[in-house]
Order: sequence, then C-alpha cells, then structure tokens
Amino acid sequence: MIVTETRREADHGRHLREIFMVLRRRRRWIAACTVAAAALAAGHLALRTTRYTAEAVLALDARKVQVLPLDSVVSRLPQESPVLRTELDVIASRGMAVQVLGRLGAATSAAPAAGVDDRRDAVDELLGGLRVSNDGRSFTIVVAFTDADPARAALVANAFAEGYLEQITSAQTTATRDAGEWLGRRLDALRRRLETSENTVQAFRRSAGLIEAGGTTLQEQRLNALTAELASARSARAAAEARLSAADDLAKTERGEGADAFDSPAVQILRRDLGQAERMLYEIEQGGALKSPEIPALRTRIASIRKQIASETERLRGNLANEVEIARRKERDVAAAATDAEAALQRVRAAGVQLDQLEREARADRTLYESFLNRYKQTVEQEGLAAPEARIISRAEPPRLPSSRRMPVIILALLGGFGAGMGLAFLVDRLDRRIRSVRRMEAETGISVLGELPQPRRKAAVLQLLPVTEPMSPYAEAMRRLCSVLDLPRETDVGRVLVVTSAERQDGKTALVVSLARTLAAGGRKVVAVEAHAAGAQLGAAFGCVPTADLGAIARNRYVADDLIEPDPQSEAFVVAAGPGGRVPAVYVDTEGFARLIATLKLRFDVVILDAPSAESGGEAVPAARMGDIVLLAARWKRTTADAVAAAVRRLALGGVQPAGFVLTGCDGDLDLSQAPAPLRPTSAAPESPARAVSPVRRRPTTLVIPGMPVAARGPFAETSE
Repeated sequence: MIVTETRREADHGRHLREIFMVLRRRRRWIAACTVAAAALAAGHLALRTTRYTAEAVLALDARKVQVLPLDSVVSRLPQESPVLRTELDVIASRGMAVQVLGRLGAATSAAPAAGVDDRRDAVDELLGGLRVSNDGRSFTIVVAFTDADPARAALVANAFAEGYLEQITSAQTTATRDAGEWLGRRLDALRRRLETSENTVQAFRRSAGLIEAGGTTLQEQRLNALTAELASARSARAAAEARLSAADDLAKTERGEGADAFDSPAVQILRRDLGQAERMLYEIEQGGALKSPEIPALRTRIASIRKQIASETERLRGNLANEVEIARRKERDVAAAATDAEAALQRVRAAGVQLDQLEREARADRTLYESFLNRYKQTVEQEGLAAPEARIISRAEPPRLPSSRRMPVIILALLGGFGAGMGLAFLVDRLDRRIRSVRRMEAETGISVLGELPQPRRKAAVLQLLPVTEPMSPYAEAMRRLCSVLDLPRETDVGRVLVVTSAERQDGKTALVVSLARTLAAGGRKVVAVEAHAAGAQLGAAFGCVPTADLGAIARNRYVADDLIEPDPQSEAFVVAAGPGGRVPAVYVDTEGFARLIATLKLRFDVVILDAPSAESGGEAVPAARMGDIVLLAARWKRTTADAVAAAVRRLALGGVQPAGFVLTGCDGDLDLSQAPAPLRPTSAAPESPARAVSPVRRRPTTLVIPGMPVAARGPFAETSE
C-alpha cells in the first residue's frame, strides 16, 4: 500500500514536470498568443465609443402598510427568489420599454436616440442599453442604462424605475376596480337566487304541514300524547283483568271468600252477618243444646246470607267483566290512533328531509351572498388605497466616469490569450514528432534511455574535448554517468565490444564515440575506437590525430594490427581510423579481415568501441551492430523525430539486433533529468529495475518486439529467447 502511494505521488510529480516542460518549450507560442490578444483588446478599446452607465436602485418593501384589516384584491409579492427574478424580467420586458419610450416622449425630446425614427428601433435601442440585476442576497433591484450621453443615461434609468412603480400601482387600481364591478354583478344574481330559495322553503313548509311549536312539530306532539295514553290504557286493562281473574279464582271456593276480592260494602256487611250467625250456631252446638229451636233459624239465616253474597258476587263479577271489555276497547282505539299518528309523523319526516335540503341550499345562498356583500364593501373601500410594493431608494444621477473600463478588458484579453496560447502549445507539442519527452520515446519504442548529454553553453566548445579539458562540466558528468550505466569491466581476458549507431545522420554519434573512449580511458580502462562505416576519415579528425593506415587493406586481409592503431593525443585511448584521403570500402565491416581485427583488439583492450554507420543507411549499420556486445542508439534532442527512432529500431530488429538503450545528444534545459537510468547488467543477472534495466546485445539471434510490426515480419533471425 505504501509502495502504491509512493508510486502514485511520483507519477503525479512526473506529470506536473512534463506539463511544466511543455510550457517552457512552447513559451514563444504562449507569449505570441498573449501579446496578440492584448493588441486586439487595445485596438478594440481604441475604436470603441466611450459610454456612461447610470443606475437607479429599487427596493421591494417587505413591510405592509395596512390602514384597515382588509384583504387586498392583489396579493403582495412573495419574498422568494423566483418572484424577484420575475420582477426583473418585467422591468426588462419590451412592454415596459414601450411604456418608458412614451413617458420620455411626453416629458422631453430626448426620448428616442438621435437618428432613430422607427418606434421598434427605438425600443430595441432602449433594451440594448438596459441592464436589470440583483445581487442574490437582498430584494434590491438595480436598473442600469448605458449610453454615450451621461444625462440621457440617468434620465432613461429613472424612467424605467418610475415606470415600474407606476405599472404596479396601475395594476392594483385596475384589479380593484374590475373586482368591484364583477362583485356588484354577482351580488344582484345572488340576491335573486337567495330570495327564490327562501320562498321555496316557506312554500314547501306550508304544503307539507311542517309547523313547529316549541321546537317540535304538531305530529310529534300528538304521537307523544297518544303514546302516553296508550300506556295508561294498557295499565288499566291489565289491572281490570287481574281483578277479574282473582275474583274468578276465589269464587270457586265453597265459602265464597271470593267476594272479598270485589271490595264491595254490601258484601262486607253480608260477610259480617254471616260470621255472627255461624258463631251463634257454633256456641249453641258447643253448649249441647242440640234441640234448641234457634238452630234451624240460624241455619236458615246462614243459607239466606250466603245466597245473597253469591248473588252480589255474581253481579260484581259482571261489572268487572264489563270494565275489562271497556279497557280493552279503549286500548285498541288508542293503539290505532297512535299508529295513524306515527304514519303521519313518518310522512312529515320524509318531507322534512326535503325541507332540510331546501333550507341548506337557502343557507348556502345566504352565506355566499353575505360573503360577496362583505367583499364588495371592502373592495369599494380599497379603490383609493393602491400603493406600490416597491420604492426608489436611489435615483440615477449623470455619471462622471465612463463605464467602459479599459483595465478589465485588457486583463481578460491577457488571460484569454494566455489560455489560448497554452492550448496551442499543448496542441503543437502533441503534433511535434521530434524527441522532446523521454517517457514518450521509451513508451513508443520499449527501449530505455541510458544517457542524456547536455549541449554546452559555449557555442565554441568542442564536445569530445570536454571530458579532458573540462572534467567538471555537465557534459563530462553526463558521460561519466553513461559509463557507469554501461558498467564495462576492467582488465578482462576478452574485451567488450560497444557499437554506437544513430537514428539519423548528424546526431552526434562520432562525438559520442570519442567522448566515450576518453571517459572510459580516464576511468582506467584500455579503450580503442574503430571506424566502422564507409564515410571514412571522420573518426580520426574527431580525435584530432592524423592516422596513416590504409583501412582498405582490411578488406583484403592484409594488415598488421599495430600499424592501424594510433594513440589519442588528448587521452589514454586509441583509435583505428582511415588516414587522410583514405576511404573505407562498403564491404569493410563484412570482411573476414575486419572480424579478425576486432577479435585481436578484444584480446588487447578492455573496451572496443565501433563507430558504426547510422541506422538510416539501412544495411551498413546492421553488420557492425551484430559484432557488438552492447549497441547504443544515438538520437539528437529536439531534432530527431520519433518516427526516425522507431524506423531505426525496426531496421536493427530485422537484422537480429536490439539496442541496449538510447543516448540523447544535444540536450538543453527542457530535458527532465529527474530519473537516472539503472546500470546495465549482464544477461545472466536479474535487472534491478524492470522499467529501466536492459540486456546487452548478443550476436546470436533473439526474439525482437518492434512497435507496429507483426510477428511474421520479424525476419529470419527470430527465435524464442529466455
């Protein structure tokens, strides 16, 4: 996780550096666009007419002035942002401009602009100079008008503000008047409707007999009375039936005790006489005077009294039976009357439902009429109370300074030109195929950059002399870094062959060979540089020596190695180069003599550096590259194109050679040197950094991956490598 974060931070810093490098490389484009934009802005300001802006400030009143507690016909504006935006649009509308144009024409002759006769053009001219705005934090409205005449600018701004207030007042007055007229017409219709509904209620009440007394109808009162009377009749009938039943039960006894149930005085007297006679008879019989003449008389008297009691009882029972019949007949009559009264009440109640409906309609009509009447009176009273809901808190005054400020325009022009210049810089840099980015070249070719050789600040400086004459110079330091990356051995039995070629001619290849030889020699290695291209007589001139050997004899395999080797007058290095006027044959490198020469030099020197032809020459560079243990491809910074580099890699790959890395020559301050290349390791050793480590070239064929080339096109040397 920590490694990932560190890598992400490194990539972020690298991207920022690349952006900075692009801006630095294309600074002339950015400066040109910025200067051009500033010049255009200055010309525009010079040709533009000076204009003045006058501002009138309106404020929407959040407070409400209320003389009476009455509701207004036109509601107040809600204190909300959309409502405020709507008011801004009203002020800036074409209708308001027409109204202001009329006000200005009626008040002064300065209404239409000079030379504008058509009314539509005059309105367009007013709207073109008008600006209505709000700061978004308050309910103030700024009405600004811009014109060449400061007095007219103030006049028009005030006219728009006053026209807005007048429009608000006029809208309230018109709405109140129209509402009063409409309410008056509706009141007449509602009055007639109310009279009709109330007359309908009264007529229906009379026709249905719905007359109330004490809160209830007559039918309800009659039913209540009959119900009470029916209950009384039922009670009387039940009491009579009870007495009759009790009398019947007692009349069945032998002694006629049932007579007591009738509660008759005559029966009571007869019962008293019967008791006295029975008591006297009992006393005589108990006294033993069974033959007493009073006994028959008493028994006759007792029988006579009992006969009288029975006769009286029968008469009373008949009376009770008559009472029961009367009570039952009364109950039936009262029940029938109650049934009739209840049916009449049901009919009345059914009519009452309809009556309630009519009364509700009448009440609704009355309520509606009263509400309209109250609203009509309020509206009539409000006709003179119309007041605008906004006020002018600051009237426009003729401005003294012009509104067309020059500095903001110039600043915007500079910013726009700078932005356009940056965009153009990135576009040009993207389309530029010359080598300007190490990461881009490595990504396109898959080969690392092993060294970057800076261009000396002094134009007269000779590159190949700097490692000797100025060992502390940036160029000499870059050469030492390159040698440390190559990591060439010292005092070995068999030396290493280092081949230096280039993507194009004039890429500083020969100067690189001389600088490598002198730097390696200064580091204690035995170094020899060999000229390996047909041009000839270049390597010796670069070393500053005058070789006398004829290298053409190598093609014929007739030479002595010691006769070909010349010492470097500036260092401990040696050189094998063509003499003055000599020319290396085209088949020089492919000959057996040259191969024997290289084998001999490898036994005598630690490092053999071949100054091979450029890859642009095609087949001349491949034979020399095949003889090397390490192949370096030189490319000039800001001159060699990425296409040329890719073509060189492709040509070498077709010959079975893969460069160990690039060496950039002629670098300036635009190069990003934040990442140093990793040392070059032998094939058997694992690379320390997968992103930068490369393997030296072997003479055996290897599988080469060339950008944009299919596997079938990699040549007859392709075979699978480890």
